[in-house]
Amino acid sequence: MGKKSLEERVTEEAQFLCSEFKSQKDQFNPQFFINNAVANVICSIAFGDRFEYDDAKFQRLLRLFDAALKAESGILAQIINEIPFLAKIPWLIDRVMQPEYELIAFLKEMVSEHQKTWNPNYIRDFIDAYLVEMEKVKEDPSSSFNEANLLMTTYDLFGAGSETTNTTLRWALLYMILYPDVQCEY
Repeated sequence: MGKKSLEERVTEEAQFLCSEFKSQKDQFNPQFFINNAVANVICSIAFGDRFEYDDAKFQRLLRLFDAALKAESGILAQIINEIPFLAKIPWLIDRVMQPEYELIAFLKEMVSEHQKTWNPNYIRDFIDAYLVEMEKVKEDPSSSFNEANLLMTTYDLFGAGSETTNTTLRWALLYMILYPDVQCEY
């Protein structure tokens, strides 16, 4: 799938991240840059390209994902989880799910862009690879290779990869700041 290995994507993004760190003049919060870097690795796998950190489309994706994550773990979602019959109240569940609906709509736009430029002989990324599989089984209505699963799988790539990796990298950075003897120079 594509031309770059995961290691190459991570290494490339690490170089962009280091450049951003070096360009900061005063004290700064690295969370923004780490979040961008991690999301960019996932974007390069899912969408075939990385984004500039100030790209409006990229920042929209990050805001949507953050809002969906907060809504899923918020107090209202927890209450609905504990009192399931509340999920039958349409406006209530829509309120919790609205950020996720918006994120799915964004991903749908990305899939649509891919479908317009899709070439089954040139696989650029995860979405293209999934489209190939969808094409193979398009006559099988029971296949799980469909657009809904493509959207949810792409969503899961971000969900499973972003927050845990961000937290781990921020913790590692803090650890190196607090214990500089663990750092090494190459």
